[in-house]
Amino acid sequence: MLRRFAFLFLILCFLGFQHRAEAATFDINFSFSPFSFFSAGSLTGTITTDGTNGSIGISNIVSFDLFANTGSTSNNISSLNGDVAYTSANTGLTATATDLIFDFNAATSRLSFGSVNSSLQTFTCEVYFIGPSDTCFGETNGVGVTNNINSSNREFAFGHFTGQQSIGTVSPVPLPAGLPLLLVAFGMLSVVRRKTHDH
Repeated sequence: MLRRFAFLFLILCFLGFQHRAEAATFDINFSFSPFSFFSAGSLTGTITTDGTNGSIGISNIVSFDLFANTGSTSNNISSLNGDVAYTSANTGLTATATDLIFDFNAATSRLSFGSVNSSLQTFTCEVYFIGPSDTCFGETNGVGVTNNINSSNREFAFGHFTGQQSIGTVSPVPLPAGLPLLLVAFGMLSVVRRKTHDH
């Protein structure tokens, strides 16, 4: 009886371990050099997905917490603040076990993060990832950030990129929640086998 229970417990733990979806958090870190009317700046923070690998869309982005800096000002764009991710066509994103990749050469690639004015039904982009067919402050193929979005003295920072580039690397992932139970199940099975062998 104990042996059957141990086998059943092991199977249940294994199934739970196999099918548990683990979110993936990617660390974002960009630095921008000044050129033209663009200031020096940076973009740091995290983007968390549902753990799906391959081509992903807006629905796969679970949360984000980004810090846009343009030298003299900084801004926190975060899903915790009610900000949203948006695309007009294709996010251009591919997730792997280690990287979040954006295709800067794909014509339809666009991924924006910003705030929504629900009364005016407008979306204000504050962080941009764009391909060749879209523009960000008059530039294409790159990453841009802006601050002072409601001011006439808005500041911009932008960096050019081409091809498929990693825009984030995965943060260290804790052990899956089902792993301790799986280890307990193996331990129980070992005890049962030992007792069976002794008898």
